[in-house]
Amino acid sequence: EAARAAAEAETRRKAEEDERARLTAEAEARRQSDSDAGSRHQAEGRRLPSAEEDARRTTEEGAIDQGTDAANQLAPRTRAPRYRGPAGGPPAPRQTSSSARTAVARTEPGADGNHALSVELRVLFERGDSLRVTLLPSRSPGLPDELTVWAPGGTVDLIALQEDWYQDVAPQNLGALLLEGVLWRDEATGQEWLLSGREIFVLTSGTAHRGLVTCPRLVLGRKHAVLCTSTRLAAVEGVLRAAGCEGWRTLDDNDGAPRGWALLCDVMPRVPVPWTVTSDILNALRPLPHVDIALEGGICLGYASWLAEHPPSIRVYGDPDLSGAVQIDGQNATASADGRYTAPGWDSVGPHQVWCNGQTRTFSLVRHEPSSKSWVAFSFPTPGVRHGRIAICGPLVRECTDPQADGEEPATSEIIQVAPANPVLLGSVPGQVLVTHPRPDVRGAQSIVSSPFAPVWAIPALPLHCDKRENRVRLVGKPLPPGDSSGEVTARICRPSIEQWCSAIRDAGRKGLAVEPADPAMAELWRRYRRFARDLWRRLR
Repeated sequence: EAARAAAEAETRRKAEEDERARLTAEAEARRQSDSDAGSRHQAEGRRLPSAEEDARRTTEEGAIDQGTDAANQLAPRTRAPRYRGPAGGPPAPRQTSSSARTAVARTEPGADGNHALSVELRVLFERGDSLRVTLLPSRSPGLPDELTVWAPGGTVDLIALQEDWYQDVAPQNLGALLLEGVLWRDEATGQEWLLSGREIFVLTSGTAHRGLVTCPRLVLGRKHAVLCTSTRLAAVEGVLRAAGCEGWRTLDDNDGAPRGWALLCDVMPRVPVPWTVTSDILNALRPLPHVDIALEGGICLGYASWLAEHPPSIRVYGDPDLSGAVQIDGQNATASADGRYTAPGWDSVGPHQVWCNGQTRTFSLVRHEPSSKSWVAFSFPTPGVRHGRIAICGPLVRECTDPQADGEEPATSEIIQVAPANPVLLGSVPGQVLVTHPRPDVRGAQSIVSSPFAPVWAIPALPLHCDKRENRVRLVGKPLPPGDSSGEVTARICRPSIEQWCSAIRDAGRKGLAVEPADPAMAELWRRYRRFARDLWRRLR
């Protein structure tokens, strides 16, 4: 505790010295500016410059300013910014120094119009009270499904998870990255992904993702989790006690947290705590007596739009003594036993506004007329029936006949069953790799997979370490030759996927796994795949 207090005192001393240096530099700049203005005034009294000289000087100064601004905007970052904790005092006045202009230029769109995208922190709880901490990068419209981005320590492969997000990334040095910050960049477009480095992260549920995702700070009456460094654990627990939190659980790196970090679960603040005047990261753990209007559940169609038949639940979080009355569309709302607010006409089609304690939240309800025309969204073979198929379209499950004859749209995705012994699917085109994950709580359970391409083979996850007497290379689709692109492809293939495809085939070939079905034609097809993967691997090297 004494060492931490000394470190904080040293940090405050350095901040005060930096502030004094900045004020001295600004005073010197103002004095120099006044002196330059006086010199120009005297020069103008002695000689009037010609129009040509004025134009030349204006052009040169403009070129210098534009070059400086362009350099500030185009210079790539070399490290992620540090997180600056919130402050309870009034906001600082705007700075006009060159460093401030550079900082503003970095946050604005550059020449390519790209803003830095966020990287969220995500915590998933698994069996046995263990956890998994990953990074969740966001995705903007127009970005490809697969992307390899630059990072200070190498490269990172991004694969689309949803329309607005890429899949989780789990770096080996996650603990160090959280302290230093995350900076990724697409060298082709200049698009950046940022997560500022810090010692404390606040997470909560109720988002569009499973598990816990980072949020700005603690909110009264809402359950959170706090991820902090081990050196900050004592200070964090002290602030949580002041906020009325009790009964939380602490998990460390033995439970899956990053090395040198601890996760405090089931943190629910009940007492507001004022912020310190100066910037302090612990202010994120001091809940203010403010009100948070939340729209939860329902079927969200987009930004602030919900399906009228499935509207969101309106809830108000915060200090109940300070929240006051809640109004929906100007009418007093009533709360149900589980905390949901309703008012006459709140679920009608159209825009709505929720007001509470000076804060507003708007949303709209739209009606979507369902189409009476069905289509084959997913299909898979019928067990025990030769050439029979089952089709799924939303809640409709029926026998699949010829879509063209019934006037339906053709099938959009084929569903197959993957055995747990062969969880890796390979297509005919290099880079078409899909790794399935069977349910860990059901022994021998098969995976139900909808592949974005036409799979040809299913192989073990680790061919070099499997038992060749029991494992096989299984044909699961049409016997397409290697390199055949007739299989549907819905994602752009990048080099890491191609290398993974080649490695999987070469490892299964080195192990000498037999082919199933045991047919000479299928064995020859598998040998063609091995030769194709070997030649492609040599060209990639």
